[in-house]
Amino acid sequence: MVHYTRNFGSRHEGWQYPAADGFHSLMLPGAIVVNSVPAYHDAGLAGLGLIQGGYSSLLPYIKRGELVDILPHLRPQPLTASFIVAHRRSLSKRVRAFMDWMEETLRPYSD
Repeated sequence: MVHYTRNFGSRHEGWQYPAADGFHSLMLPGAIVVNSVPAYHDAGLAGLGLIQGGYSSLLPYIKRGELVDILPHLRPQPLTASFIVAHRRSLSKRVRAFMDWMEETLRPYSD
């Protein structure tokens, strides 16, 4: 298993999985601890152990056969994304254009 932590020296969260009452973590032994997403992906691609990354970011590697999705039934629900604005009635054209662009950009990752 490859462990990910934001800061070296802090405790990693373990293997997270969905349960009826939310998410649980299972502490498993690991081969390596990394603190960056590219290093996490590279460790998985190098065969150093299991990784648990964002499905949309790993999908190209899965499609090419470089990674294998071994626990698809334990995949968490996608995160939601929201825009928060003070007053919708006075929304500037620039903000509306940005919101439309972000919605279009994120659409492929919302399945």
